[in-house]
Order: sequence, then structure tokens, then C-alpha cells
Amino acid sequence: MIAQATLLRPLLTPLIYGLLLRLKNDDYFLQFFNLPLGLVNVLLFYFLANIFTRRFWILLASLLIAFNPNLLIETRFIVAEQLFIFWLLAFFLVY
Repeated sequence: MIAQATLLRPLLTPLIYGLLLRLKNDDYFLQFFNLPLGLVNVLLFYFLANIFTRRFWILLASLLIAFNPNLLIETRFIVAEQLFIFWLLAFFLVY
């Protein structure tokens, strides 16, 4: 039964994690997937900030993103925030 609460649930994150679990049925593999994704997020943020400001502020902002405690903690858990940040930064970089 499809309830009202599940109609607006995003499908991309469970789909990606489900495909990764099909490749290797291991929870630690998903945690390992989130670690490089966090690194890619920092790089995407660096390239996005490169459009708007000078090099000193780009490096400072990228370091703040890289050492943000919330993002560091989220790379160890299997949560949707890393994928959401990735798609958001990729969209703004391409747009």
C-alpha cells in the first residue's frame, strides 16, 4: 500500500545504495563509498567557489568544508546527506 508519506520520498538515494549493495553485499562497502564521495564534495565545492571568488577565499572555504565536523561524521554513516550534497553541488557547478 502506498501511503501519503511515501509518495514524496526521493527514490534516487535508495536506488544508488541498492545498486551498490547488489555489487557487494556489505555495509562497510557503503561506508567506504561515502568516504570518497565526501572528498568529491570538497572538490566540487572548490570548483564552484572558484567561479565566484579569489584563490585565498576559495582555499579557506574549502578547508572549512573539508574539516566540517558534521560532514566528517556523516561520511562514516550510511545516510543520504552525502549524496544530496554531491548532487546539489554538481547541479550548481553544471548550471
